Formats: sequence, structure tokens, C-alpha cells
Amino acid sequence: MAAAAAQSAATAAAKASYDYLVIGGGSGGVASARRAALHGARVAIVENSCVPYCGPTCQPAHPFITNLTSVFTPPRRALHARLALLLSPPTLSFSDFDRWGGTCVNVGCVPKKIMWSTASIAEMLHEAKGYGFDLSVKGFAWDKLKTKRDAYIVRLNNIYDNNLAKEGVDRIIGTARFVAKDAIEVNGTTYTAKHILIATGSRAWIPNIPGARELGVTSDGFFELTTLPKKVAIVGAGYIAIELAGIFNALGAEVSLFIRHSEFLRTFDPIIRQTLMTEYRKAGIQVVTEAAILGVENRAATAELGKKDLALSVRVGGAAGAAESHDGFQELIWAIGREANVDHINLDVTGVQLNKDGFVVVDEYQDTATSGIHALGDVCGVAMLTPVAIAAGRRLSDRLFGGKAGAKLDYANIPSVIFSHPTAGS
Repeated sequence: MAAAAAQSAATAAAKASYDYLVIGGGSGGVASARRAALHGARVAIVENSCVPYCGPTCQPAHPFITNLTSVFTPPRRALHARLALLLSPPTLSFSDFDRWGGTCVNVGCVPKKIMWSTASIAEMLHEAKGYGFDLSVKGFAWDKLKTKRDAYIVRLNNIYDNNLAKEGVDRIIGTARFVAKDAIEVNGTTYTAKHILIATGSRAWIPNIPGARELGVTSDGFFELTTLPKKVAIVGAGYIAIELAGIFNALGAEVSLFIRHSEFLRTFDPIIRQTLMTEYRKAGIQVVTEAAILGVENRAATAELGKKDLALSVRVGGAAGAAESHDGFQELIWAIGREANVDHINLDVTGVQLNKDGFVVVDEYQDTATSGIHALGDVCGVAMLTPVAIAAGRRLSDRLFGGKAGAKLDYANIPSVIFSHPTAGS
């Protein structure tokens, strides 16, 4: 009996100990975890999103998914996820499903490019007559597009999950919290590792001004919209704001873009931002410059039913400018920046340092100030692009577990593309 108990305890201890623990199931974290596993490391990755099915201990948040899950065996989870999207009640959100892949796969690059392609098709249909085509377009069904787009993302989520399984990476569902420099706790279980990677990404934020958070959404909320708003306000001057403005405009919405300075895309070359400013105004987008949003209110008589008739109080012309009202908006989207997802991982016990903007500080090898703790991707606030996080993650694992002592990512001269209308690159 004592021997059996000792063996059980030893097994439990081994199960909670890894060579490499990755916190965050986004593109960078998954890439690093898979590369480390290929090098023979014992790897686990922690993701705090809900999944439809990940084993007998994983409980989905929505009862509809729970009921549907009971019908299917694990190999069918991709199928039941697609069926859930098609058969789900209105209270079921796409966010109730597996979120492997992080921002890019779920509420970033991938669905954004689907929407950009949709808008580009709309533009081509508009131009088709000039090229000799006799076409009749009867309308555009945003809801049908959303259903197909969401189903495609679920497929990608399951591909990520399957790839991790093929590489032998253990998937742990829950929120990780550091309890020591070499240990994290998830759902009451402690896991230790010689190396721990912070790849928790970032999130869009909304300013604390009257009505902003109650009545507006971020770019995440853009992908939850079930209908195309007739009139939309977008606040922000970075590439996300510019891309969303172009998509809405091409699909027929009336768009107002509010920016703090005289030009948008201020970190890009002058020829890019000036050309796009000109093209956007020619396309009918109202670009309100030197604008500061003071407050937002809903003037809809049926506000309690979720209807929106939004009015923005805007100071135009800098600090000395006068306030004016811009109204009639069905949606308000904030795209004014992102902040690191580090609030709940208890960095205080680690010695990991944050910069003045709250991002994790690392050196050129993705090492933090604490030996054995590494970080990459959006959580570091540098070159916040998916291919960058993937490349950094793979090189980090090559260095830690593949015998490539000098492996690191060169952050100089990283190209980027703006999926605007027209597109631009730098």
C-alpha cells in the first residue's frame, strides 16, 4: 500500500513538472511550444479560453455546448463545433468556442483578411460594368458571411489543437498564475519548469470617458456584429482603425474616422499616410482630424432593446478647440491602442520587469530580468505582428532546447502590410 502510494505521488509530481511551460495559446506561444517539443522537450501550454471539447475534465461554459458535446467523441469535436455555430441559440457567442491561436486567429489577422477580401469583392463588383460585365447584385448578407467566417475560425482552432497533440504538447485549460519564479498554478494544480514563457498577448482598450465603454466596442466587438451598421464611428489612427474604416466603407456603411492629430498612420512613411488620407476622403470617408472624444450618449428611444443612435461630443482643433456633436451612429468602434495581458498572472513574485506602458521587458534573446522566464509577442509591445511572434518563438526554442546557442530574432527591417483600401506596405 505504501509503495503504491509512493508511486502515485511520484507520478503526480512528474506529471506537474515540465522542461518548458508556455503561458498563452496564441501564435507565438504555440509555435514555441511545438518547436520545443520537436527538440525533445517535455512541454505544456496553458490557455484560459473555453473549448468545446478537450477531454473529460474540460467543462464548456455554455450549456448548449455541454449538451452537444455529449453526442460526439473526441475525433468529432471539429464537426460538433461547426454544427454548434449553425444550430446555436442567440445567446451563444462565438467566444464560447475554442480560442487556440490567440488574437490573430480569432479576432485579428485571419477574420480581418476575410472581411478585407469581402470588401475587395464589393469594390470589384462596383467596377465590373466598366470592364464589360453585366451584373446584378441583389444585396449583401452580413449574417451569412459571419456564420461562414466563424465556422472557418473554429476549423483553425481545431487545427491548432490537433497540431499541439501531434507534437505531444500537453494542453492545460485555465488561467496561469505564478506562485514562484519556476512555478505556476492553474485550477489548483502547481506546475514547475526550468523555463517558462510568457506569451499572453495584448488586448484593445477603451478610454474611461462617459459612455465610451457602455456604448462602444473594440476591434474584438467588430467580429461579433451580426448586421452591417448603416453609419459607424471609428476612433483611432493606427492600421486597425484604417483597415476597419475601409471595410465598412466598401460594404456600404457611412463612416466617420476620428483621429487625434492631422494625419493617421503617423509611424508609416509620409507617402503612405498622405496617399491613404487622400484616397479615403475620395471614397467618402469623413476623416475628423485633431479630434478628442469627450463623451458618448445613446439617443435611441428603444435603448433598452439594444438599439443605438449614438451621439459623440467631440472637441475639434486641439486643446483650445470647440466641442461639437456628431450623431446618428449605429456603432462606435475604439481602435486607439493595446495593453499587455499581464493583470492576472501574478508577476510580482517573479521579478519580471514592465516598462512604463505595462509591457514585459526582454533582451534580444527574449529573456526577462529573471533567469528562466522568457517573453515574446504582443505582451512585449514590440513589433506586434503574428509572423514576428512565431519567428521569435521558434528561435527561442531552438536556443533553449535545440543546441543553437546564438539563435535570436533580428527585429530590424520588419516589413508590414496595411489591409486598407487601397492596400499599402512598408
